[in-house]
Amino acid sequence: MKSTNTNAQNPTIRVAAIISLVTNPPLLSVLVMFLISVTKSGPVSTLAGWWIEVVAFLVLLPVVYLYIRAAVSKSQIKFPLGIIGFLKQHPLDVLVMSIVFGIPCMVILTLFQAPPMMYGTLAALLITSIIIATVYKFYRVSYHVAATIILVTMTIITWGNIYSWLVVLVPIVGWAKYRLQEHSVAQMLSAAALSASVTTVTLWVIGIF
Repeated sequence: MKSTNTNAQNPTIRVAAIISLVTNPPLLSVLVMFLISVTKSGPVSTLAGWWIEVVAFLVLLPVVYLYIRAAVSKSQIKFPLGIIGFLKQHPLDVLVMSIVFGIPCMVILTLFQAPPMMYGTLAALLITSIIIATVYKFYRVSYHVAATIILVTMTIITWGNIYSWLVVLVPIVGWAKYRLQEHSVAQMLSAAALSASVTTVTLWVIGIF
């Protein structure tokens, strides 16, 4: 009987795992920032420069860092899918990468006059990740849920209420993380409160509100 129940649960677990993978925050963050970048007209070279910077600071350098980190610590990371699991176990590395790679990327985007919503999105994600990484050892706030809320909010503000339907992604991601037993309801509600607060302050600072 126990085996039957387990088998009955497997399909939903697989669906939850797929949702968690597809809505991976780093992947969606880069995609959303790329899309936001095209809202500002200008030379193609300028746009390409923003993209190259984002890929370098938010994709390539973090991967190199994690590869070296895994080699030094003799951890077995299966790239690329194993990266998420490794970071969950080592939140300090998230903090380090946010500071070493994320903050410089945000500053450079600002200096090179990227769209405010572009570096504002990165700022909100960075602040949230730094806070979550700092307390993760004591309380596992869901960065996945927090990032989804930030990205959905920035998308709606950038392109209008026609994209309000994307809000449905928040409960879907929340269900997936709960089904995978990675976070409790309280931890996801904490993520929602944190991301809402950080996003509101960020939009005010960059002059959107």
